[in-house]
Parts: sequence; structure tokens; C-alpha cells
Amino acid sequence: MLSLKKVCFVFAVLFISITSLAAASKEKNIMSQKDVEHFAIVMAQIQHYYVKPTDYKTLFENAIRGMLNGLDPHSTYLDMSSFRALNSKTAGHYAGIGIQIIPENGLLKVISPFDGTPAAKANIEPGDIILKINNHFIKDIGPEKAVNLLLGKAGSKVKITVFKAQKKRPKKITLTREIIKIKSIKSRLVTNDIAYVRIAVFGTNTLNEIKTAITQLKKTATSPLKGFILDVRNNPGGTLNAAIEISDLFLDANNLGDNSTIVSTVGRKKSMNTIAKATPGDLLKGTPIIVLINSGSASASEILASALAEHNRGITLGTKTFGKGSVQAVIPTTPTSAIKITTALYYTPRGHTIQAKGIIPDVLVPYRTLPKSETTQSVSDFIDESQLYRHLKSKPKKSNTAKAIKTKLDQHLNRELAHQDFQLYQAIKLLQGMLAMHD
Repeated sequence: MLSLKKVCFVFAVLFISITSLAAASKEKNIMSQKDVEHFAIVMAQIQHYYVKPTDYKTLFENAIRGMLNGLDPHSTYLDMSSFRALNSKTAGHYAGIGIQIIPENGLLKVISPFDGTPAAKANIEPGDIILKINNHFIKDIGPEKAVNLLLGKAGSKVKITVFKAQKKRPKKITLTREIIKIKSIKSRLVTNDIAYVRIAVFGTNTLNEIKTAITQLKKTATSPLKGFILDVRNNPGGTLNAAIEISDLFLDANNLGDNSTIVSTVGRKKSMNTIAKATPGDLLKGTPIIVLINSGSASASEILASALAEHNRGITLGTKTFGKGSVQAVIPTTPTSAIKITTALYYTPRGHTIQAKGIIPDVLVPYRTLPKSETTQSVSDFIDESQLYRHLKSKPKKSNTAKAIKTKLDQHLNRELAHQDFQLYQAIKLLQGMLAMHD
């Protein structure tokens, strides 16, 4: 074990290096020798008195980890295993449960599960708190090690203890890890002239996928598309470039006046300040858009939603988003470790911050599915065709049996959709109302 005198010598060298760098960068806030000595004394006392033997490498890493964890939930230290896990996730080749999480009060909070993954199939939801993984308390092992415990070989099992807001007791869930392959786009026609596109995550190929999906929807539709629904509920984000590119698909700079901003970032360093602007052209040529959002919509999802809403290009519907409006950079510090640190904040086209505030929907629909106890009549009480402005009045011919059967079938499907996905149901009704007003 090193003596306190030797420890102080090591830190004296470190102090000289740090103060030299600080002076070179003309920073006013310079570490004092007293602070360095205090740190050295604490480390030496841990070495001398702690119940278990400790080595300086571990103590140094814990100190670095503590510095970053004390900044914000998204800044963290990446040791060798965490660094490898991050690289494998970025490359899209890893086995796990398919979940986006952040540290909160020493535990792990769910931002959102990815579509079709073990976490989604087990009904893990935004806002759920993970208390334990494989009988390890998160507070005991730390969030970084806890995240690594969720990874493993495909087919292997992992046990998690989850606390849900509406439940009185934590729930134990056993999940089987899978190779996580996220299909970022799902699409279909929800009516003859209204298209639905689900964006599960913003990846490097999402732009091409959504272009292909829209082209295919236009070919499949029996009439020109008159309405478009973009679903980014439970989409925890992805790459900033993908969010900008997809927003730009639907924003025509020629129609935006003096402000064509999609998103801007502002940091302490000028190099972190950026502005992304829309370019001419709108893939949908002004077709009305509704963006579905909820508490699981974060980061890139919030950039898209705010860009379309604040430029009056789309209407947001659902519930308030997560509020993850910060930019992180991964900076290698050694060949086997790095720090992930927040460098800037996102701002909407009108200059509003997303961080810790989220996006308030234009149309608040507080629940995604209706309780089974709701009656058919209560579903139709929200919005139906007869309530729409300038709705068409008609008296069906007695001989038109096929049309009457189709109407009953449509009503049945609408009731089913209202129970399965009430927010989507309301989005369709809202679009139909908007279209009726323009007919």
C-alpha cells in the first residue's frame, strides 16, 4: 500500500498537469492544491481503513464515474465492458431485452421499449422503474454495471424486478434475451385515403425506409392520399441526422418564411452551436399530418414533433413527451475507455427548450386504449362523422345492401380500433374532420 506521502506526490504531479492545462485554456476556475490534497487524503484513508482491500485503479475509475454521474442522467463513464457494449449497440449487433433506459435516483427508469423486443412483449412501459437485475439491487452495483447485466447471449434469461406506477408492489419478470434488430418503419393504410407510418427508432437507414414506405402506400391506395399519420409513440430517439432528414421531408423551406429552422443546439462551447434548416420541397405536398406522441417519445422524436408542430405543418396528438433535449458526445480517454458527456441542448424552431419540459400535444388524448368496460355508445360520443363540420347528410337507398353491410363493418372496425388504440382512432377522426372542412 502506498503511503500518504507518496499519494500526495502523485497528486502533486497531477495537480501541476491540470493547472497547466487550465492556464493554457485561460479558464478562471482552476483546481487548488488544497483540493488535490483533500482528494489524496480521502483515497489514502479508504486504502487504509476500508473493510475490503482496494486498488488505486478502481478508486480512480470510481472517482471518474462519480464526477460524471453527478452531472446529469446522460453523462457517464464507460469502462472497457461499457465501451464495448455501446459500440455493439451502435453497430446494431447485440443480444438483450430491447429497452432504452436512463439512471434516476440510483435506479433505472424506462424511456421506452423497442417494438417487437422481449421488453415490449413483456409490457414494459415508459416510466417503469427497474429495481433489481438477477437479484442485484441497482443501487448496489450502479447503473452502468446494471445495464451490462441486461446484455448477454441470445436465448439466455435475465430476471428483472420492475415497479410500475399504478401497482402497489414490484413485479418480477423473466425475459429471454434476443438479438435486437429494430425495424424502424411500419406502414399501412388505415382508410382508403389516410396513411399510417410508425417510426420505432431513428436510425441511419430510416430516411430511405420511410421514403420507400410512402411510395408503396401511394401505389397501394385506391385514391390519392388525403391524410398522413406519423406515429413516434414509445420512440426513444436515435440519430440527430435522421430526425433532421425526416423532418425536412415534410417541410418546404419556400413556405416557411424567415424561419426555416428544424432544430438548433446550444452548448457552452461555440463549436457545439448548430442550426439545421429545412430545404425546398415537401414529399407529401401539403397533405395534412398528425403526429402521435406520448411519454415514451424522446430526443429525435421530440425534434420531429416540435418541428412539424411549430411550423404549422402537423398537429401533435397524445400525451406530453419525455423531455430528453440534450446532446451527448462520446470522447475516448484511453484505448479501452471513454466518457459520454452532455455537450449541448436542443431547441425547437421557435427557440423553446425540450430538456425536462417535453412537447405538450396540440390535442391531448390521455389514454392509448379504452377500458373494456366502456360501452359502444361511449366510444362514439367522442368524435363521429355527424359531429364533423359540414358533414355530408345522406339517406341510403334501400336497395344498396352492399353499402349498408360495408358501413356496419366499418363501424365495427372503428369500435375495435377505439379499444385497441384510442389515440390512433382519434387521429383518424381528426383528419377526417379536417378533410371534411376543406371539401
